[in-house]
Amino acid sequence: MDPDYTEAAGITEDVDGFGVRFARLYWWPGAIHEGNGVRRTIVDEKASKEQRNALIALDSSQHGGTYSEIFAAVCPNLIEALFAPITLTVDLRLSVRERGRS
Repeated sequence: MDPDYTEAAGITEDVDGFGVRFARLYWWPGAIHEGNGVRRTIVDEKASKEQRNALIALDSSQHGGTYSEIFAAVCPNLIEALFAPITLTVDLRLSVRERGRS
């Protein structure tokens, strides 16, 4: 199984990722296919050491997987992972509005 498509509750077969918040940031100086991009993973500070390590390994394509390998190829510049609080607020009233209307 491609490790990029793990179940929502698992980061890897050995690490439970249920409820772990993380983000991946990507930047390219030009067109994506030209490469030389920069990437960084941000993991919620509440994640365990095992969860942090599994997410970092997944992003660095240590476990393989098409998605990770492609991004590792076009984003070879990896910035050290950041561990910080991550919060998410959803306003359902905004999500159901029609585009262009307030």
